[in-house]
Amino acid sequence: MSLSLILKLLHVFAAFGLVTGIVGRNITFVQAAKTTDLQIAYALLKASEIFERRFVFPMSGAVLVLGLITAWSASWPLLGFLQGTATNWLLLSLVLTVAMGAAAPIVLGPRRRIRLKLLEDAHAQGTLTPALTAALNDPFLLRFRYLELGGVLIVIGLMVLKPF
Repeated sequence: MSLSLILKLLHVFAAFGLVTGIVGRNITFVQAAKTTDLQIAYALLKASEIFERRFVFPMSGAVLVLGLITAWSASWPLLGFLQGTATNWLLLSLVLTVAMGAAAPIVLGPRRRIRLKLLEDAHAQGTLTPALTAALNDPFLLRFRYLELGGVLIVIGLMVLKPF
């Protein structure tokens, strides 16, 4: 068994962890937005945070690093046409991964900090506040999170199908 295959397997496991985190975070978050009970919303948002901190954040980095190391160990043309090859699926995967990795903290980070503060305020007041409800139903945030999941699924499709 070659080092390249072991790295590829680790890369796939990291991708499983990332998808698990994104799906788990999205499900718990959407359910928190649907409830009118503060305790349920609080518990679901805390679960959402666990998915984000334990899966999404670390696995995003692991997927990228393991992918780069795997490509290097297998001598795959990471930069595709920029290296003079016709194989560009890896370049597109890299561009999508880096774009999502850069955009998520910039776009979601400030909203996350505000939402956590609103959650603590609501918890201290003992009621689901209108501000927290609005933050949980932020249409931009929900669209971005589903776009993020779609991007990850596209990258997985590129990795498996290697279409070009």
